[in-house]
Amino acid sequence: MKAKSIFLTALTTICAISIVGCFNSCEKNEPDPPIPPILTFQITVNTPSGTTYVLKPYMEWNNTLTDIEKYMSDVYPDWTDEHDGDLVADKNYPNIWHRYFCKGFMHNSYAFADDKGVEYKLVAYTFYGSTYVKNIQEQLAQFGYTYKGKLISDNFDADACYLYLSQDESIEAQISVWEKEGGRWSLSFQPLDKDDLQYLNKD
Repeated sequence: MKAKSIFLTALTTICAISIVGCFNSCEKNEPDPPIPPILTFQITVNTPSGTTYVLKPYMEWNNTLTDIEKYMSDVYPDWTDEHDGDLVADKNYPNIWHRYFCKGFMHNSYAFADDKGVEYKLVAYTFYGSTYVKNIQEQLAQFGYTYKGKLISDNFDADACYLYLSQDESIEAQISVWEKEGGRWSLSFQPLDKDDLQYLNKD
């Protein structure tokens, strides 16, 4: 009886060691997958009307128009698809085409190098109506974006355009503000365009 008890105890110990070893082995071989960048960064916009928008800019620059359309369908199913899904030529910049979505007074656009949706270049959010832009600037800083100064050029029709760079300076964010006609602002993200730096005024 005593020998049987010792045997069962030993067997239980071996099983426990085996299970722990199995778990440790699994942990070593299968690390937790990294969180996708598109889910780790977001800007919350509170508007005067009480509406709140959570903006999660899609910054997977190598992806296609199809990937972006799926992203919008999955993450923002209640946003309206503008222009019946067509790409629209930019009125001010040649060779730029936009895919538009919106919800309320917030508009979301994705810019491409041609009308086929090739070479994803920029994502922007434009809100029609005044809101607290300083809060957006503070949130950019919280995510490691550094303010570099204002962009000043005759090419910009905004009353002010503020430039921010990501921590590794690979992505630029611009906040443009228009005061007339009730106010409007735009927040955009794109891979760093060094040509923009020639318009930088470090205030």
